Amino acid sequence: MAEDPVEALEWQVRQLTREVTDLTRQVEHEQKMRGFLEDRVQRLETSVHHKMSRAELISWAWALVPLIVAAALLISLVVAARPHAS
Repeated sequence: MAEDPVEALEWQVRQLTREVTDLTRQVEHEQKMRGFLEDRVQRLETSVHHKMSRAELISWAWALVPLIVAAALLISLVVAARPHAS
C-alpha cells in the first residue's frame, strides 16, 4: 500500500523541526563555549605577559650582579693600591 503523501510531508516537517531544534541548541552551546574560551585565552595571555616581565627582570638581575661584583672588586683594588699614610 502506498504511503499517504500528506503523512509523509508531516513526518518530514516533524523531522526537520527536530533537526532545527537540535542545531539551535548546538549553536547556543558553541557560542557559550566560544565566550568561555575567549575569556580563558585573555587570562592566559595576561598570565604569560606577567611571566615574561618577571623573566625579563630576572635576566636583568643576572646580567647586573656580575657587573656590580666587578665594580666592587675594581673599587677595592683601587683603594688597596693607594699608599696608606701611617
